[in-house]
Amino acid sequence: MRQIKDIEPRELVERIRANVPEELRERPQWTLWKIGNDRKIPLSVFGGYASCSDSSTWGTFDHAAAVFFRNTKVCRGFNMATGSGLGGLDLDGVVREDGTLPEPQIGGLVLGLGHSRRIPEAVSWAAGLGGTAVA
Repeated sequence: MRQIKDIEPRELVERIRANVPEELRERPQWTLWKIGNDRKIPLSVFGGYASCSDSSTWGTFDHAAAVFFRNTKVCRGFNMATGSGLGGLDLDGVVREDGTLPEPQIGGLVLGLGHSRRIPEAVSWAAGLGGTAVA
C-alpha cells in the first residue's frame, strides 16, 4: 500500500470544501475509510462498513464530515461512490504538488472525458488531497 499523507482533520475537510463543487458535496454518495490489513476499508456514515453497491451506506459530505470529526482516531479520509452519472479517475502519483499533470497524454485523457469545465477543479482536488479522497 502507498504511504498515506498525514493531514489534520480540519484541514482535510476545508480542502474538500474549497475544491470540490457544491453539487458534488451535496450528493449522498460520500463514505469514509480506515486502514486495516494494509488497505483502505470503506466505512458507512451510518456506522458499519460502506458498500460501493449499496447507496444506503452513503451520505452527503456534510454528514460524512460530522462523522469524521467524531471519529478521527479511526477514520482517515473520504471516498465518493460512483453511480448516478458520476465516475472516478484515480490520479494518485500522477498529479504534481502544484496541480499540474506531468505527461501530455494524461492531460489529453482527462480533457477527453468531455467535462472540461470541471477539470481544473478535479485536478486541484486530486492534487490538494494527495489523491486519497476519491475511490
